[in-house]
Amino acid sequence: MENLIDSNHFFPTMKPSADSSNCTTDELMLGSLEIKPKVPGNSSCQRFVGALRWHLIRNASGHDSAGGVAECLKYNVNEGRESLTKRLYLDDQERGDNQKAILPERAYASELIHRVYQFFAKEYGLFSITEFHVRLEETYRDVQSQDPSWLAYLMVTFAVGEQYTNDAAGVGIKKVPGRSFFSTALTLFHEPIEEPTLDTVRTLLLFAIYSQGWNRVNSGFTYTGLALSTAIMLGMHREVSNVGRPKAEQDARKKVWWTAFFMDILWATRLGLPPHFNVDYMDLDVPDKNISNEDGFDPKILIANTKLALHIGSVMKKVYVTSGDNDFITNIVDSLKQLELFRDSLDPELRVLPDIIESNRSIAVLTLRYHQIIIVTGRPLYLSLLKSTIRVTDELQDAKVKCVLAAVTNICILNNLWNSGWFCIFGFLEAQCCFSSILMLVMETLNGDAFPELQIALSLNASMCKAGNITALDNYSRLKELDSILFEAEKERQNREESSMKSLQSNRTTITEDGENSLVENESLHAKKISTLQDNAPLSEELRQDELNANLPSLIELESSGAGFEHFSPETFRNLSMNFERWDASLDLSTGSSL
Repeated sequence: MENLIDSNHFFPTMKPSADSSNCTTDELMLGSLEIKPKVPGNSSCQRFVGALRWHLIRNASGHDSAGGVAECLKYNVNEGRESLTKRLYLDDQERGDNQKAILPERAYASELIHRVYQFFAKEYGLFSITEFHVRLEETYRDVQSQDPSWLAYLMVTFAVGEQYTNDAAGVGIKKVPGRSFFSTALTLFHEPIEEPTLDTVRTLLLFAIYSQGWNRVNSGFTYTGLALSTAIMLGMHREVSNVGRPKAEQDARKKVWWTAFFMDILWATRLGLPPHFNVDYMDLDVPDKNISNEDGFDPKILIANTKLALHIGSVMKKVYVTSGDNDFITNIVDSLKQLELFRDSLDPELRVLPDIIESNRSIAVLTLRYHQIIIVTGRPLYLSLLKSTIRVTDELQDAKVKCVLAAVTNICILNNLWNSGWFCIFGFLEAQCCFSSILMLVMETLNGDAFPELQIALSLNASMCKAGNITALDNYSRLKELDSILFEAEKERQNREESSMKSLQSNRTTITEDGENSLVENESLHAKKISTLQDNAPLSEELRQDELNANLPSLIELESSGAGFEHFSPETFRNLSMNFERWDASLDLSTGSSL
């Protein structure tokens, strides 16, 4: 995977002159005779003027020594960093100068920050907790003197923290966790910012994380795009931009860059859109274990997330973009094998989940994402099998099994998070992984298998709905559609069986009294089973009595009803297939953030 991002592959090939060792990067660009068109050089006039100026200065002063060249290179790098600010432009900062931030109680503020730290410190470079607390103390001493951009960063951190406290809003209740803080952050934040900083990128990523928690998928995608664009303006995608910076600053930039890159690919996948950034324009190495682990950050998680993001891009192209029918099955099978190789390449500690999640949930979230992409990869195969008569080979059966196991595993992980206190009731990833798994297990149950995990997933979805999880509520409306289809299918099956029995009765010329009584009794029992479908549920009392699940009787009783694809009429079968295909287009992978 490291070979995917090779500087020799992504950047221009120069024909060096005899004294090229004494030239700056920009001077090499000026003297180049051969440039690969794949990646454009820096076309900035300011950068060109800087290189030309130093070329003239060196010739005039005779600075050919190593020290002179080093100083020249240092100047060029600094010139590039300052190019964003060394311009005359209209400042619109007065737009938010009159906005005021109302701070929460100091203890509550610390609680919210700690919550964000708990959920994100291991895998995202969203802030340095030590530096953040220092600035927080200064803010509480004198909020009026604080920069609006910092206050926006602080307020959106509060918003995400409150979203993750699991303080259920409740269906129909207007109070939404974090909403007030988020609104304040929006009024304080200037986007686009003409003089962005690393905190600007972090703020935008937090905007995206908060937005996705409320199923605002377009907003989330836009914010990740803005974060990535801002990071590019800061040169965070180029290795040369780190020259001369302290290691701590280099590491912070790399953490934020790869976080933005990862989130952008996930949200692009969510919407079926191309990512905002082409990996071909990047020469920054894939993160490694040498990145600082301060603030509890675990480089292994970022490495795994980055590589998974690159795999996701490859899978989406093979499975969802390639149009050739002949390659469809091959691409799915190959993609599943590719994902297995990714998992095998992970550190052993990232492949094992404890029974009880204690310190953090980053490994669990990584595993959820991995199994979700397995499901996303295999779902088109299921839909294809529903709509056609493709012969199910051993290879296809193996692919189906992988998808089903991924769904079962994700439900177990979600249940583990719930029991361990690490389940985010408003989480986007929780809601989507739960719904994806439900659909997979429903299809397999209709094929004749049984999965107790299906009932667990329905219960988790109901809990999220009651708390006010918008994504779960959106998915619940689809589950009601599915339940209606299954209910109609069951009625059709009942009518066909009754018609068959009546036909059998009318064709008999003789029948014993005992036989007639037996037949009537069987018909009565069958009718009773259909009319009392919900009361016979082999479930816990809590799940049976849940008011939301009470509206899904066919799903709740799916296993015990004996319903299957073989009982569906062509019309019902087509209706179910079309709905699965429509729902498939609305499912995704999430960041694990509002997760």
